[in-house]
Amino acid sequence: MTLFIAKNNRLFLLYGIFLLGFSLKLAMSQLGSNFDFEMWKLNLAFFQKGESFYNYGRYNYSPFWVFLLNIIDHINIPSFENPNIFRYKIIFILNLFDFLIFYLIFRNYSLKVGLIFFLSPISIFISGYHNAFDNIAIFFGFMSILLIEKRKKDEIKYLGLFFLGISLCAKHVLFILPIWLAFKEKNYINKFIYIAIPYFIFIISFLPYSGDYKSIIENVFLFSSYNNGPFWGLFAPQALHMYLPKTAMFIFAMISTGFYFLKCNVRNTFFYYLICVVIFSPRIFNQYLAIPLLALAVLWNSKYFYYTLACISLYILDGDALGLGSKIFSNFFEWNIRSTRIFYYPIILLLFLGILDSVFGKKKMHSYYKSFYNFFIINIKKQIKFKK
Repeated sequence: MTLFIAKNNRLFLLYGIFLLGFSLKLAMSQLGSNFDFEMWKLNLAFFQKGESFYNYGRYNYSPFWVFLLNIIDHINIPSFENPNIFRYKIIFILNLFDFLIFYLIFRNYSLKVGLIFFLSPISIFISGYHNAFDNIAIFFGFMSILLIEKRKKDEIKYLGLFFLGISLCAKHVLFILPIWLAFKEKNYINKFIYIAIPYFIFIISFLPYSGDYKSIIENVFLFSSYNNGPFWGLFAPQALHMYLPKTAMFIFAMISTGFYFLKCNVRNTFFYYLICVVIFSPRIFNQYLAIPLLALAVLWNSKYFYYTLACISLYILDGDALGLGSKIFSNFFEWNIRSTRIFYYPIILLLFLGILDSVFGKKKMHSYYKSFYNFFIINIKKQIKFKK
């Protein structure tokens, strides 16, 4: 009887958490929407007319998301008419995947860690306002990692690699992760399997649109947008910018980092990947900042807290988000896209400092910070004396 009551209380708690997250995201949706949402409706319209959404040039993923949008669109809710119902259904699905990630965290870590992820203002904004679907890819990726790390049976490992392929189909956030995992395998056949299965699933997902292969190559595999890349603006020498595109620097950094984390366990490797793929990214948009939330919740430290505060500030100010910058600070300056790009720099720097603390330890990094600070101050004093 006691066990039954405990299970009922647990289910009640989980339902309450799910509904709280959904309510917060619905409330956030009332503040507006992102341009991407209009593009998804347009791409869905092309799909439902039997036309190619790749030829239009505003779709940069596998067909997975449009297929899912079509399923969502055909889910009927009786006795409920609302012009925004399609968007509400999308938010429900995105909240469901956020909740599934929360549940996996809850099962493997704790309720507290799960709530840090699920109730993060970043997550609420991105799923509720922006309606970005990176969390679907991250859920399947996390499922993949939890299965792969067991390694008890080949069937379980292959199922994990299958889920990793589905993650790439949902959105190719984890596109270099199969290579990171292959680095850990000593057997060359296993290395090949770890790379072949996820990428094969990703590639065959395009088969229904194989006739549009030129548009797919251009808009998916060769897609390029703002090359803002804050990390490279902060740390890469100007000479490097002259001869190498940021995409090449990103690939080199990710491959090199994969070698560095060779001895880490599979789960931590996944967490570090989620953070590194944002830090080294050749381009940053608001939705990218939600990619590492799962890792930040598990590896939580003070830098990640400040990262969260900085992201919240950006979402409040940015014109592609709530856009309150010019309203609040109209007497001082007008917030524009340049302001947003500048604001990305401290955000990525905080994320970078956070992963340094996670990898090397807070005490060790603080000693490095102190040494650097002392070196910096001593040099300033020398310069002042020299000028005198």
